[in-house]
Amino acid sequence: MSFTCHTKNKKERLFWYKIFQFDTDLSLEKCKFHFFGIRISFKWHKFIKILLSSPLPLKWRWWIKGKLDKYEIYPMWQYEIRYHKFDLNEISELFEIYKLFPKNIMNSDDTLDFIIKNKISVARVGDGEIVNEIVGKRCYFPELKERLIKILMNGSNSKCLVCTNAFFPADQNIKLFLRKVAAFYWTKVISLETFKTLKFAKSGMYGDAYCFLNYFKENDSSDLAEKKKKYIRQIWEKRKVLFVVNKNSPVMNDKSEFCDVEQKAFVFGPAGGAFAEYDRIMQEIKQYDTDWLIYIEMGPCATILAYELSKLGYQALDMGDYYSRIILSDFNNINNNVI
Repeated sequence: MSFTCHTKNKKERLFWYKIFQFDTDLSLEKCKFHFFGIRISFKWHKFIKILLSSPLPLKWRWWIKGKLDKYEIYPMWQYEIRYHKFDLNEISELFEIYKLFPKNIMNSDDTLDFIIKNKISVARVGDGEIVNEIVGKRCYFPELKERLIKILMNGSNSKCLVCTNAFFPADQNIKLFLRKVAAFYWTKVISLETFKTLKFAKSGMYGDAYCFLNYFKENDSSDLAEKKKKYIRQIWEKRKVLFVVNKNSPVMNDKSEFCDVEQKAFVFGPAGGAFAEYDRIMQEIKQYDTDWLIYIEMGPCATILAYELSKLGYQALDMGDYYSRIILSDFNNINNNVI
């Protein structure tokens, strides 16, 4: 195996190598996946993955993805990450990205504290936005791409905390699977050369786009995890909350997380490609007074909505898939369960 060491610090290189050599007792080729209740092989699941990235019309691909989600088909990438062993070249590239990575990104705990204490809006330019919209080869909404680049480049302001991915693969307090996701993301999806094209603000601070996820640590007890969830609920307790979601969002069936809000209202958007209806969604939101908290789950469109709504005096939160990842998942067993 060829290896080009980008750092002369052998001790540091060995430290990183030790962190990312995760052993496994399960071969990826032996994994079985569920498709409409039928167990299928790795190769068939790989075919489904290719189909989802094919030139099929956007609506068709969203229909296929919806079916996969409905029948709880475990995405192949989660198995790829869990059983991936990082070689020395990948570790070396990861180290180079780490050296170039912006140092003005708050950790997850500080990000949440800042949101709660300042009642500030949150616009997330995370891995999904970067991979699919900013550096992705297919661009369905050029305006969306341009606005995301501008938000990332300008960074936070007094009304909106812009969040991006913090660099946490080496943080052993973060859950193992999530650290592997981050390491896989930067080396296999983004790469060093692509990372160099991203523009970040040199002054000011960014929040952690994974703050709600990384707030739950590797060794949290059930009681501590519940206390952390309660801390997060301070954001919307006793407030009027406008949910901007699709009609099939699990938020619609919530009976616990938002039971203490003063009032609920909903604005609905499509499950995919929401930016196509950006103007309509924005106009419906603006029918509500600025004392309403705006809770948004609308993919990359949520980033733009939150950022623009903050200018109008709203506190708007781009929540990503917070509800499904935290409220509906068992975060105490995250390393043993697919998220």
